[in-house]
Amino acid sequence: MTATAPEINFQSLFETERLRVRLLQSSDLETFATNRALPVIAQYQGWETSFTIEDAKSLLEKQSSLIFGQDDTWFQLAIENSETGQYLGDLALHFIDNDQSEIGFTLVLEHQQQGYGKEAARGLVGYLCNRMGKRRITATTDAENDAAAKLLISIGMRKEA
Repeated sequence: MTATAPEINFQSLFETERLRVRLLQSSDLETFATNRALPVIAQYQGWETSFTIEDAKSLLEKQSSLIFGQDDTWFQLAIENSETGQYLGDLALHFIDNDQSEIGFTLVLEHQQQGYGKEAARGLVGYLCNRMGKRRITATTDAENDAAAKLLISIGMRKEA
């Protein structure tokens, strides 16, 4: 039996009560790059504070050549306010294989601690399980990033050693 891929609307992969999640686009790149260059944001992430707009453009260009849902691909998804369209941060999505995906999240500093990360991450897990048929969702966070660990536990993930 061959599974068919779900129809994908890249301008709105999914929506929650306050958010719309879509593919990252060129209009997001300045805020995306500026946020990633902040030491307070980069401290728990796998990138340096030297992240530039050129790095962001390169990431978007690479992403545009990939097939959404293909094994071993990464995508950055924009989190935006569904009423205003304001960019709030991004979700990282790694399609590991047919059954598994890995997620991550980074909120713009001034939009942290307002429940957006939890709402977006919960929505992404639901999207992956219900629309993409994933059976295992993982996330990796820095051992010192208590806020991220609490967020992941609050959406039903469990801590593993």
